[in-house]
Amino acid sequence: SLRANHLAILQDGLIHRSEATLFRSRTAAWDTAARESLAAISERLQVLT
Repeated sequence: SLRANHLAILQDGLIHRSEATLFRSRTAAWDTAARESLAAISERLQVLT
């Protein structure tokens, strides 16, 4: 149980919050496959490129 294990229900319901950062090179040569991969990742992460 929560009490037996010295645990509590959190107010916001979150156990852990984190974020990631995605970087890309502005000077690298981006071929079509690399641009498509970046677009797919960006879409999944809902970020703008």
